[in-house]
Amino acid sequence: AAAGDGGADGDAGGAAGESRQQPRERDLRSAEFWARRREAQRMKPNLKAARVANKRRSKAALARWRSVSSVDADSDEVAWGATLCIDLSMDADVHTYRETKSLKHQLPFAYGANRRLPRPFRLHLCGVAEHSLLHKELADVMAQWLVKRDARADLVAVFGGDAERITYLSPDAAQPLTTVSCDARHVYVVGGLVDHNRLKQATVRRAAALGVAARRPP
Repeated sequence: AAAGDGGADGDAGGAAGESRQQPRERDLRSAEFWARRREAQRMKPNLKAARVANKRRSKAALARWRSVSSVDADSDEVAWGATLCIDLSMDADVHTYRETKSLKHQLPFAYGANRRLPRPFRLHLCGVAEHSLLHKELADVMAQWLVKRDARADLVAVFGGDAERITYLSPDAAQPLTTVSCDARHVYVVGGLVDHNRLKQATVRRAAALGVAARRPP
């Protein structure tokens, strides 16, 4: 009986210890919560100032962009950055109808994001065949864009025959892209693909066919 009483006392003591521990854990969690809350409040003015500054820069970039004629993609009124080419030559060969429709929606999004940059890319849209669905869908829209268009799929010929100035960005490239040039003479190419992991190595093969370097973006 005495042993039984001792066991009961031990159980009661353990329960009391747990009950004392639970408030301490709640207090610790509460202290951590309020510490995070205070840190967030402290950072709030900095974050707000950063958002305001970014908004002002975007508005200034848009104002400069809108002041330029939509047909003059070489205007010096825009503080251009590097040259970016979207290679659309593979669309008709590899895309399904749904993928082409998806690409149609992604191109205006990319164009809008680019023109908000303080130093937007000098955009080129290359390889859009006039008989293609993509051309039919976007012809009227692209005519209003501040871009250069070229129906040729030979990107080396488009950019003056110098393959060394062209870097094809591909997620499947063996070598990473380690440096980025802001020189407008250097051309970065992005494959206009909506692959959903279906077209592995397509852009690497395309770069090899053109005889240009392929690099994996970070």
